[in-house]
Amino acid sequence: MWLFIAFIILAMEKMNLIRVTVDLNDPKTFPKSDVDREAVRATSEEQIAEHKKEDDLFLKEFFRKGCRY
Repeated sequence: MWLFIAFIILAMEKMNLIRVTVDLNDPKTFPKSDVDREAVRATSEEQIAEHKKEDDLFLKEFFRKGCRY
């Protein structure tokens, strides 16, 4: 459970959040994917490894502080 919460906190720090309004009776209002596929394709294995190191370091620090953010 704590690990999940830590990842949510990490994701919220790194991502811009947007508000989406959905009418459950109108499928046209459902959000579309906003993934930048070109950016994903252009991401190198080295960049992925660097982000993984950052994530691991964040989690170590998070748990070292007693799961308090």
